[in-house]
Amino acid sequence: KDIVCSAVSVLVQTLVQSVETLTTDRIEYNMQPGTVDIKFWCLSDHSKVLIDAFFVGIKGVADSYPACVKVNEKN
Repeated sequence: KDIVCSAVSVLVQTLVQSVETLTTDRIEYNMQPGTVDIKFWCLSDHSKVLIDAFFVGIKGVADSYPACVKVNEKN
């Protein structure tokens, strides 16, 4: 499970840092052990691509380890 936790942590941290560093968009996030909540509004196309790439990665991890990772998307 440590490798799964590491994979998810890296994906989340990369998303947050990429949006904050590479765009002027604003996001809010709350990371706690075992969960992360990310909120965003009115994103640029660049941020949308970063988020799409994040979901490709996180869904891949969730597919490989369904007992450890659950992805909840809220619109």
